[in-house]
Amino acid sequence: MKSSRQFVTGADRVQLCVHRWGEAPSPQRPRETIVLLHGFPDCALFWEPVAQALATTHHVVAYDMRGCGASTPISGRRAYRYAPLIDDLFAVIDAVSDNTSPKQKVHLVGHDWGGLYGWDALLDARASDRIASFTTLAPSLNQVGLWMRRRLLRPTPANLGQVLHQMLVSNGLMTFFTLPVLPELMWRSGLGSAFMKTSLKRLEGLAVTPRAGLADDAIRYLGIYRSNLLQHPEVEVVKGGKGQQAHQEDERLLGQGVLLALPGAQQVNGKAHGQHPGNGVERPTR
Repeated sequence: MKSSRQFVTGADRVQLCVHRWGEAPSPQRPRETIVLLHGFPDCALFWEPVAQALATTHHVVAYDMRGCGASTPISGRRAYRYAPLIDDLFAVIDAVSDNTSPKQKVHLVGHDWGGLYGWDALLDARASDRIASFTTLAPSLNQVGLWMRRRLLRPTPANLGQVLHQMLVSNGLMTFFTLPVLPELMWRSGLGSAFMKTSLKRLEGLAVTPRAGLADDAIRYLGIYRSNLLQHPEVEVVKGGKGQQAHQEDERLLGQGVLLALPGAQQVNGKAHGQHPGNGVERPTR
């Protein structure tokens, strides 16, 4: 099943290339919509095998994030802050929901950076009316910041070792991509594409050929690391479908596969989910 393609105007008048699979919902034929968010240095078609599998029962949407694929090749750190990324997301949600009245909520799925800023999208005032559920394997930057802060406030050898391991080993590439000049040289020299190809083959057994334009997309997309990773985190949770300040966030969510649903959401898989007390986060029942 091939996707259809359209362009949607996002924040800063950026043109976003949107791919759609499966039958779109209508008042006569309602259907659940799933919106898939890709990460670095991917594009919407990263999701194609997943989208094709889901399209037999759902309307599936994925879009090239700003600066990637066929979307506007915008550059600069400011263009990749969370605010315009989240505005882009809601522009896409509104565009693909035009055939439903009232507009139907969508199920959001995020990979890598798509998961990271997907968490913050849930804290937006628009989320309670537009997003039914959120699925990701990524923590939010607030959760990561909380995890690191708790260890730095108690700088025992064990805690400092954990922080250094995260920064230099587990997430060493993320740290590297915040540096000046060197990441651009890595991608322009071809080392970035070669590293990605070798890593996927070695770690996941996948033989891939880097797509045309990958290096240019990756260089532009470095702005997302430099704009967001070094920000001062605000500890927030989702409660009642809206973002609220809180004194603590559930550390047990870090590094886990989490499905976060807003109240009253119908889950994509049709299964019930239990409420985790005190923070408005739902997780799958075991």
